[in-house]
Amino acid sequence: MDIITQARELGVAIQADPRYTFFKDIKSEMDNDESLQKKIGAFNLERMNLDKELSNDERDETTMKALNEKIKSLYSDIMSDPQMTKYEEAKKALEELIAQVNTVIEVSVNGGDPLTCDLTNCTHNCSTCGGCG
Repeated sequence: MDIITQARELGVAIQADPRYTFFKDIKSEMDNDESLQKKIGAFNLERMNLDKELSNDERDETTMKALNEKIKSLYSDIMSDPQMTKYEEAKKALEELIAQVNTVIEVSVNGGDPLTCDLTNCTHNCSTCGGCG
């Protein structure tokens, strides 16, 4: 079996992992949550308004301050939404899985033992450790 075939099988295994399926389900719920989508739309609109104001040569500092406050408020409202909280937790779990897979690959490429490498302590910042494998 060639390595690309094995990589494809790894992709299938990732998609079968409960962390992936949970993330996919939560993302779908979030995408279909009309209330949350309205909040995100309002946030994006205010960001565009701020970008427009920032590109204006004659910026109005009062308008910019008001837009910044509105954006902060909308962002806080979005991030405190229970659906967004579930999404962020699911996303974090999936990212941890992918980080572990990447660690195994990186250790392997660097000549380490993929069967025994530590998956819990790698920061992916080589300046923080004594080496892989």
